[in-house]
Amino acid sequence: GGRQVCVARVNGQLSAMDNVCPHRGGPLGGGVIDDGKLICPWHGWQFDPATGKSLHVPDAGVALYKLEIEHDEVFVDIPS
Repeated sequence: GGRQVCVARVNGQLSAMDNVCPHRGGPLGGGVIDDGKLICPWHGWQFDPATGKSLHVPDAGVALYKLEIEHDEVFVDIPS
């Protein structure tokens, strides 16, 4: 459906979320993990990969998606 997803691993736990930062549309998948937070590469907004919530604006965040791991493959359930 044209949606991009960011899959992040924090302390061995995977999470799947929208790849687009709500601040200015930065690609979250191009960011880094620091102290358990995903940091957007464009302007440094930080997100909690477990909840999708922004640490900068309480009402901002990204959608999280259910994921499953089967063997060595990751499957993300994206609602239509």
